[in-house]
Amino acid sequence: MRLKQMAQWEKSRLEKTLSKTTKLRNDEEAGTLYSKRRPNGYFQFYKEIEGQPGLVYINKSGYDWILKQLHHRFAVESGKVLENDLQVLDHLLAEYEEYKPSKIIDNLPRSYQDAWEFCEQKGLLRAGFQKEKPGRPRFHSSEKTNDPAELKHLTSFGLRVRSKGEALIAELLYFYTDLEFYYEKKLTLTDPDGRPIPVYPDFTILLGLEGYLFWEHKGMMLNEDYLRADQRKMRVYFENGIFPPKNLIVTCDGPDGSTDMQSILKLIHGYFDAEGKTLQ
Repeated sequence: MRLKQMAQWEKSRLEKTLSKTTKLRNDEEAGTLYSKRRPNGYFQFYKEIEGQPGLVYINKSGYDWILKQLHHRFAVESGKVLENDLQVLDHLLAEYEEYKPSKIIDNLPRSYQDAWEFCEQKGLLRAGFQKEKPGRPRFHSSEKTNDPAELKHLTSFGLRVRSKGEALIAELLYFYTDLEFYYEKKLTLTDPDGRPIPVYPDFTILLGLEGYLFWEHKGMMLNEDYLRADQRKMRVYFENGIFPPKNLIVTCDGPDGSTDMQSILKLIHGYFDAEGKTLQ
């Protein structure tokens, strides 16, 4: 997800939250709340009324007053943080300029633009230096099936996948890199006798002149049939020169079906830099 888009969404969320606190901030009861914690853990509350001597003990009939005071003070302190954060986001949105290679290229001196065009024609440009191609999607749907019953999970940007883990990986690839990728793109490999074997990697990531990077996410490793099929597939990959870390990423759900998003994001940062280029 682009930083500017995230900032805009966060600003909208904070504005809504701030609006909800307005009534609570204005709904102030007279008096100041004090408390005392007794050794047995029991709480005693008191209120101080301006102009009246001493503290007044609050019995059960005054619990509503305590709750209103709590809501009011929480809303006031929340408002301070929210208003500060909104000021910071306003400044960020006013000053932040999203990095786009195309814009940088278009603003280069004429001779450098000519050099860029020459290098593009000769196929010399590395991934991350190409201009965005208008109308070309950054993701591609499954070539194995288009049955919604099989592709049950829909990402926020419109790609259908089989599992929640794959959906989460697709979200990270889409929002944290600039790379073009395919879901279940057909790949024809061969067995030791040269016979063709069609496989469909979970993700095939286009790396420009560097070729492809494949990604397999395993979700049912406790299922014996799934495990045997996966072992056969990984052997075919290996026999065809596809293995980690050379050109294959392998991730796996936990035994309880959980997906560790933080670790997967670290893995993505390990393979790609902020511009979507493979790290050297």
